Amino acid sequence: MSTPLGYPDAPPVPLSDVQPILPDAGTFRYGWGFLEDTMPGWWLVTVEEDRLTACWYALGRGLEGVVSIPKSGPAEFLQVPPCKSTCGALPDMAAVVRARIRLAGSGAHGAALGQVLFNGQPLQTGKPLVYFDSRQFIDIPKKLFPCIETQNELTVELQNAGESVGAAVIELLLNNGRIVRSGVSPFYTTNAAYAERLPHAFALRGVGKAVIPISFQLDAGQAEPFSL
Repeated sequence: MSTPLGYPDAPPVPLSDVQPILPDAGTFRYGWGFLEDTMPGWWLVTVEEDRLTACWYALGRGLEGVVSIPKSGPAEFLQVPPCKSTCGALPDMAAVVRARIRLAGSGAHGAALGQVLFNGQPLQTGKPLVYFDSRQFIDIPKKLFPCIETQNELTVELQNAGESVGAAVIELLLNNGRIVRSGVSPFYTTNAAYAERLPHAFALRGVGKAVIPISFQLDAGQAEPFSL
């Protein structure tokens, strides 16, 4: 079972390209994941006396992932979806046709951001951040494309106690249809419980301005397109 909803014709978005994986890296084994509404599919789970086998089917694509979990011993990934990361180095900006920042947030009524600056330049914000999964965007207008660098700073204003914001990713669409993404920022939160339980992913701070670094890879190569 799963939720075979979403947009099967849309480009798949690897979860680790747009979200911090919240459990501490040393405490689990990560196989794969995709952002909600991309790569819809379902699971078929077979339980035998000595093992559990979980097969993941992507809608319209067939069997994409298999994990085998024995009664004793570690789980084994027998098949992993062949989806390459889109995170890479900053490309030639002359080839960029769209630039935007993915951002996630939460609060009692969403995270209502105050002033937002990108490398010191103001950006137009939209509705409060009501998704915790990087499905909302702040557009970077073309006149600010020259401001996009390998190392960047996004300054946001948290206005209310209990709000969190983060998973900031710069997403660039190139004129050949490829997407290149920066690395993913951690979350910044006024919620002490989040920061205490997941200190590697949530930085505790008070209400007010938070400066979020967003960096592209430093190598000279460019990100590979996803290949499914």
